[in-house]
Amino acid sequence: MSTEATLPSPSPAAPSDRLPWMRGLLGMLLGAGLVWGLLEVSQLYPYSLTHDRPALPAIPAAPNPPVEVSISFIETAESQTVGTHLAQGLGWGRRRVAFRAALIRHPKGTILFGTGLSPEHNERQVGWKVGTPFAASKPLTSLAQLYPSLGVDRIILPSMRWYNTGGLLSMPDSVRAFAGSGEISSSTGSSWPYRYAYDLPSAQELRPRLSAMSFGGGAYLGGRKSDDLFDDGSVVAVTYRASGPEEIALLVSLPSGRRLLLVGDSVFADEQVKLATPSYQPLTWWHDRNRMQLASLVTKLSALERSGAVDVLPMLDGTVPVPLFPAAWK
Repeated sequence: MSTEATLPSPSPAAPSDRLPWMRGLLGMLLGAGLVWGLLEVSQLYPYSLTHDRPALPAIPAAPNPPVEVSISFIETAESQTVGTHLAQGLGWGRRRVAFRAALIRHPKGTILFGTGLSPEHNERQVGWKVGTPFAASKPLTSLAQLYPSLGVDRIILPSMRWYNTGGLLSMPDSVRAFAGSGEISSSTGSSWPYRYAYDLPSAQELRPRLSAMSFGGGAYLGGRKSDDLFDDGSVVAVTYRASGPEEIALLVSLPSGRRLLLVGDSVFADEQVKLATPSYQPLTWWHDRNRMQLASLVTKLSALERSGAVDVLPMLDGTVPVPLFPAAWK
C-alpha cells in the first residue's frame, strides 16, 4: 500500500503586503488634492469677508456729452461655460459667454473696443484653450466683413488675451490697434503661464500691428491712469492692474445720462460685480498676475455699481442684454 505525501499549499500573500507603496502614493495624492482644493475653493468666498472693502473710488461729475454719442455691440461668437468661472452662489450650471466688441460713436471719431474672436483664431484654439475655460465657441458675426462699413478710427484692446484679440487676426494687416504697454510686453513674453493666458503665437503675430496707448491723465475711478479720448469726458479710458498688468476699461457717458463702465477682462459675470467676488477658475494662480489685485479690482467695481452712478458691464457676460449693431444705446 503506497502513500503520497501531501504538500501544504502556499498561503496567498495579503494585498497590503503585495503592493505596500500604493497606499502611500494614494495618501500623497489625496493630501495634495485636498490642499489644492482648499486653496481653490477659498476663492469662492467674497473678498470683503476677510478684507476691508476699498473706499468708493471718486466718481467724476457727469459730463454733457454730444447728442450723437452712442454705443452698440457686435457679438462675434458665443459659448457655454461649465462652471470654470464662478461667482459666489452661482453653482456649476452652464452660462452663456459672448465674445463682444463695443462700437462707440462720437462726433470726433468712432472707437472699437475689443475685437472678440474670429474663425481663424477659433480654429487654432478649439480643442484645448477654448475648450478649457469656455467650451467650444460658435461663430456669430464676422467682424472682418463688417469692419469696412463701421468707419472705425481707432481700435482699443481691453487686454492682450485671446478673447479680446482674436478678431484682429482676420482683419487686413493695415488695421492697427492700441493696448496697454504692460499687456503688450507680457503677451509677447516666453514664459509658459502667459502662453496659456495670452495665446503667445497670436500675440507675436499681432505685435507689429500694435501700439502702446498713451495716458495723459492720472488716477480715475480707482484706476492707475486715464485718458479722455475726446477731451469732453464722454469717453474715458482707464487702466487697471488685475489679471493682467495693464488692462483697459472704458467709461462711456451717454446723452441719456447713463454712464457705462465697459470691462473686457478679469470680470466675466455680472454677479461677480454685485457680490464683490473674484472670478474662480481652477489653476488661475499660475497665469493670473496677482489674485489679490484681481479681488481688489472686483470690490472697487462693486462699490461703483452700488453707488448707482455707474453701471459696470462685463462684456463677456452673454446673459446681460445689450443692443446689437445697428441698434444702439444713446
